[in-house]
Amino acid sequence: MKQTNRAVRWHSADALGRMGPGAAEAVGDLIAILKDPNDYMYVRGRAAAALGGIGAVDGRVVPALIWALGNDDLQYHAVYALGLLGPAAKPAANAIRDIVARETDRWRKEAAEAVLKKIMAGPATRT
Repeated sequence: MKQTNRAVRWHSADALGRMGPGAAEAVGDLIAILKDPNDYMYVRGRAAAALGGIGAVDGRVVPALIWALGNDDLQYHAVYALGLLGPAAKPAANAIRDIVARETDRWRKEAAEAVLKKIMAGPATRT
C-alpha cells in the first residue's frame, strides 16, 4: 500500500476488502491510510470499506471504524463497513445512535439506522 498513484491505492484497498479475512495482514496498512489526513479522501473511504470486508479479525478494526465515524468525509464509508461486520460491530452502536440522532440527511440517517439494526441483531462475534 506504499504506491503513490491514488487509483492504484484505491483498487488495492478494494481488492483487499474483497479477499475477506485472508487479507488480515493488511489491516495495519489500511488503518494507516484511513487515518492519514493527507491521503485522498476516496482512498481513505475505500480503506474503511476494505476493513469491513476483511472483517473483525483484528481487534483494531472496529475501533478504527468508530474513529472514522467522527470524520464527515469518512462517516458514510465507516457506517457501511460496520454494517459489513454485523454483530461484531456492536461496540460502535452508541456512536451510530448519535449519528441517527443528529443526522439531517435522510439517506445517511436511514443507512445508519439500517446498520444499527443489523449490528444489534445478534450476539457479538468475531468474523
